[in-house]
Amino acid sequence: MNAGKHVFCEKLMAHNITQCKDMVKVAREKNKLLAIGHQRHYSALYDNANYLVQEGHLGEIRHIRALWHRNNAVPQIEKDSNGKLAYDDKGNPVYKKDAKGNVLYFDSWKKPTPKADENIDFAKYGYKSLEELICWRLYNRTGAGLMAELGSHQLDACSIFLGKKHPLAVTGIGGTFFYTDGREVDDHVFVNFEFPGKAENDHTVVTYSSINTNAFETYGEELMGTRGTMIVEGEKEILLYKEVDRNTWKPGDSASGKTTTVTVENNKAGKPVVEASPSAAGPSAASSYGALATADPSRGYREELEHFAYCIRHGNESNYHDVPDKDKPRCRGEVALADAVIALTSNMAMRQKRRIEFNPAWFDWQSPDVPETGAGQVARQG
Repeated sequence: MNAGKHVFCEKLMAHNITQCKDMVKVAREKNKLLAIGHQRHYSALYDNANYLVQEGHLGEIRHIRALWHRNNAVPQIEKDSNGKLAYDDKGNPVYKKDAKGNVLYFDSWKKPTPKADENIDFAKYGYKSLEELICWRLYNRTGAGLMAELGSHQLDACSIFLGKKHPLAVTGIGGTFFYTDGREVDDHVFVNFEFPGKAENDHTVVTYSSINTNAFETYGEELMGTRGTMIVEGEKEILLYKEVDRNTWKPGDSASGKTTTVTVENNKAGKPVVEASPSAAGPSAASSYGALATADPSRGYREELEHFAYCIRHGNESNYHDVPDKDKPRCRGEVALADAVIALTSNMAMRQKRRIEFNPAWFDWQSPDVPETGAGQVARQG
């Protein structure tokens, strides 16, 4: 921006809140646009989901589960000269290991380094290892870890679902609980957020988990309201389930909006097998609303860049910040600052194993108050 350029920046926008606020200030001082790549602001799927929430289809939301799970913990088995999986004389699989004796996994976070990159001078760029340079966004030291890379997306969406409210407090735990090869990557994160409710002492709880050893659930959000439950899964699908209407409920009916039916049938060999299938109790609206997402909608990557270009071309060149909202990036620096505050303060709560109350001034780009330094500090750099 000092060089006269508009800036589109990847999330998170900086390593601490002081830097985030400096970026917003410079954007205004230099009259430049600053946009941050939280693509869900441009997702048609999330726009539809938020419309349903704001129209009251779920009733009063009391709890949201957000999650991003994957399994990078399946060990690789050696193969013999015939290309078959290798087993020792006791029938145990022979696992592949690195030079230090660590088991190698089918690990999307630690892929083999391409030969063309093996001689890169990683220290020249401030990294401890070549692996850290390649995987910088997941490393706590260089990219602020899982909360910054994954959680910031989803907590951003949850805040919008709850009326663009900021959380009141956060507690959490996270760390490298599985890997033993010395990597500085959280493989498990569990965080609880308290959001303001309608009344003064009322709270809505949002939980976030990111685990690296189980992929039964993938990623998305589950919103639980007094009238229904919405599942937004994989940025592709919306499922909406009504709560049971007690006015029409009869003995023998399911008391849940979603049940699992289990049946036992015989297979072709005549042996019994168990078949289980989820079914919605009552007139679920899951099929009709879910159809909105079956066309594999755009996740918003292209749209956010197109809109950034639109804002540059059609904004007010004398003051890009004094224009209608439609001519501003949806996730401009002032908006993305909140995502950074939530993610980086959550990291502090996890490291310090404590509950941290958010200071409203942390979310104000004009305030000098930040979580990492100053009065009421919760952590210091270094």
